[in-house]
Amino acid sequence: MAKKYKLVDGERIELTEEEIKEAYLKTEGDMRGERLRSKESEVKMSVPEGLEFDKPYKIEEVPVEVVKIKKLPKELKNIIEDASKHARRGGKKIPTIGDEFFED
Repeated sequence: MAKKYKLVDGERIELTEEEIKEAYLKTEGDMRGERLRSKESEVKMSVPEGLEFDKPYKIEEVPVEVVKIKKLPKELKNIIEDASKHARRGGKKIPTIGDEFFED
């Protein structure tokens, strides 16, 4: 644990672990129990404009469409990298192509 000090009559005195804990609890509060927030802070953080705080809202499930991507043959990787390199030299903005687009 880092050493902490206090000034007493112009002298620097090292705090004991117990004194450090007491000082922490005074400034931060007891962090061992359940964390409570005021309703006002929750409203500011989580309620979108136009909605009420104490009113329950139904959460809708949205179906997710999974798109399967066909990977390119690994033999084409060098050809595509060379083509993108030449395009970059020509002034075009070409993103780098990662290994995830090519077969293993």
